[in-house]
Amino acid sequence: MENIKIINKKPFKSTDILIIVGHLFIVFGIWLSYQQSLFSIENLKDFINVYFLLLPLIILGLFFRKLRNFNFYIIWVIIGIAQILVYPEVNDLNEFQFYRGSSFSALISLLPTLIIFQILRIIFIRTHNMEMIISIRYYRMTMWEEEENRKMTWLEVAFSMLLFFTIVFSNIYV
Repeated sequence: MENIKIINKKPFKSTDILIIVGHLFIVFGIWLSYQQSLFSIENLKDFINVYFLLLPLIILGLFFRKLRNFNFYIIWVIIGIAQILVYPEVNDLNEFQFYRGSSFSALISLLPTLIIFQILRIIFIRTHNMEMIISIRYYRMTMWEEEENRKMTWLEVAFSMLLFFTIVFSNIYV
């Protein structure tokens, strides 16, 4: 059995670049929409809340295999750090307040999710000598993974639940 490499440095594929540029384009669109009053604040506030809450789920659910590439992973870590640095600046904007907090609260959930994903991935590789599978992949909950041609282990299910709870609870008490 071959040893699985924890750090895989592969060049970016065009889809990797498209994903990252797409996210940056959406963030720029949010900023431009706010600056130019292109949409109502209520609509923009709702979009911001939903987008940044779903972003870690999208990254894990659709791109967890791409996160195995260190280069792709580190770009998202940098984006997560940038989101945390921007958070104090935008959190107190009155027009983006809900009854129980800011629409920007979810900005802080990406970085902890990525860090915990990598820690759990390393633990899984060290204990099972294979790559970890996420149960929310492609938004279907199944124990069988076609691409890896194997059934998920109980540890992968537990790790997936831990990642899900990290996303949900990392922005609740902000």
